[in-house]
Amino acid sequence: MNIFVLRKHTRAVQSFFVLVAGCCLMTPMTLTGQEATRHGMLPKVRIDTHGQRISDKPRVDAWMEIFEGVSGVTLEGSMRVYSGRIGIEIRGTSSQAWPKKQYGFKTLDEHGEELNIELLDLPREHDWILHAPYADRSAMRNALTYTLARDMGWYASRFHYCELTLNGLYQGVYLLMEKIKRDKYRVGISTLTPEDESGDALSGGYILKFDKLDPHEEGFLGAEDSLGSFLYIHVYPKAKNITPAQRDYIRDYVHGFEELMRSSSASHPQDGYSRYIDVDSFIDFFLLNEVSNNIDGYIRSTFMYKDRDSNGGRLTMGPVWDFNHAYGSAHERGGRFSDGWRIYRQRVPFWWHVLLADSLFVDRLVGRWEELRRNILHEDRLFNWIDSVASIIEVALQRDHALWRSHDIVVWLDAWKTRSFSEDVHFLKTWLHDRLCWMDEHLHAVGKWRPGPEVDALHRLEVLFPQPAAGAVTAEFSLGMYGNVSLSVLDLFGNTRKRVNAGILGIGQHALHISLASLPAGVYIIRLEVGPDIVDIKKIVLME
Repeated sequence: MNIFVLRKHTRAVQSFFVLVAGCCLMTPMTLTGQEATRHGMLPKVRIDTHGQRISDKPRVDAWMEIFEGVSGVTLEGSMRVYSGRIGIEIRGTSSQAWPKKQYGFKTLDEHGEELNIELLDLPREHDWILHAPYADRSAMRNALTYTLARDMGWYASRFHYCELTLNGLYQGVYLLMEKIKRDKYRVGISTLTPEDESGDALSGGYILKFDKLDPHEEGFLGAEDSLGSFLYIHVYPKAKNITPAQRDYIRDYVHGFEELMRSSSASHPQDGYSRYIDVDSFIDFFLLNEVSNNIDGYIRSTFMYKDRDSNGGRLTMGPVWDFNHAYGSAHERGGRFSDGWRIYRQRVPFWWHVLLADSLFVDRLVGRWEELRRNILHEDRLFNWIDSVASIIEVALQRDHALWRSHDIVVWLDAWKTRSFSEDVHFLKTWLHDRLCWMDEHLHAVGKWRPGPEVDALHRLEVLFPQPAAGAVTAEFSLGMYGNVSLSVLDLFGNTRKRVNAGILGIGQHALHISLASLPAGVYIIRLEVGPDIVDIKKIVLME
């Protein structure tokens, strides 16, 4: 089990406490540690890019220092625990539009070569992330999920809360985190080299993911259903390093699994899916995404890996990643609801539905849930974790929220408006209580659940705002089943002036921002299209 504890360091006659990754979810904090927390003593990260602008590739050369034992935002009385060269870049996709940026960096030696090193007691590596919890005002949603995953026995990114100053400007609270990659301290599977072309050496060392495809990435298509196929993206080995034999092996393995899942033998106790997958990992992955109602669950930031046959060799779900828009924080795709199953609110790989239709899988799922609810997912334990972490980060988050005006603005995907950090914490605990109670009642019938009264049987274009519009409009719409969604802007003569493809979306509520800046003032029609069907229209007035 993992959580933050306070560990005492001594330097001459000075003593202080530092936030570190510990070993027990419910470890009580000492009085001295609480005193340190009241002074906001998170590690401070200071980065200087020597006047260079940080971009999304290539990395720029920079200098990083880390200080511990720091009260407030000054470095008075602190101890520098790291000083060295790094290469840093902006990371993320949609998050790049946020004013508070997320960063990836490599630790480097004096010659600019990758340098494996411990940072704040995190195991040695050179690939790191500075995660900005901008969309999550509690700053706890990722931390909570990764902690739960580790407590459940799986690798998940370890982290430290810290405060970042970049080129002399304070940036707020960040999580210094491990990047997901193959490493003996991270995803501990076998290394694949170009020489591994046959036998047991070829059978393992693969990491795949479902996500948006970056320009340097490649993958292969899975089995096709009525709405197309999911793309399995190569994470390790990378596209530039994987050999044809390795590419063929992992593709054929996944295709073999999917072919079995389409057959009558899928649920066979010996010859079914358990030959191909680590069932326990699929169960825990399902529970973490459902407990959190993660709107990207199963389809984005979704990793899986396979080790060599001699090391077990089955496809394993995880590590879990990116839960910012979870635990009731997102207004799209039913993300705000504490009831209903996430897996039925959107399109997911078909084999999830095959698993949930199997009574043996559901029995095993329910048994695991009951076990977790007695310990790791016990409400008292979860709330103790939330309260403990809140006490550690509250002072620093007050500085962060004042800088970014977090409670004065609406962030993309926001479901609720809170006015303070205490409200953020209260909401998280209240929503989690409601979610756990709902899952207690309904998990035994998960394979039979259908959307409830909050979801209409029809698609509907609900609201266009503002009215009249000036330069842009937001369309809110609901879907009664998942489908490929587009919104078209037509003039009064029926000419299509703009078309925005939202992609495949799931059951529930959605919102899409449409720029109208290129259009002259006038009256237009917004048309909601799902697949080939025109399902609803509304009028919008565009002003100068």
